Amino acid sequence: MITDDIALAEQLERKHLWRRAAHVWLTVLDQTQGVRARAEAVHCRKKCQISANGLRSQYSGIRVITAAGGVLND
Repeated sequence: MITDDIALAEQLERKHLWRRAAHVWLTVLDQTQGVRARAEAVHCRKKCQISANGLRSQYSGIRVITAAGGVLND
């Protein structure tokens, strides 16, 4: 049921499980009929996606080190 899915998504958000919550919000969006309710589900999903993207580490590439220990490229 849709109310169960909404409760699950909110519970996942409280646990900071953003990617799983975004997936559940997508399920809610698929089940929703009204324009206002769909807009709210889209907003909640987008918020989860933004939060999930903030968890990524900043990786800029491979660091090359010479045999002497100096860094060639960063």
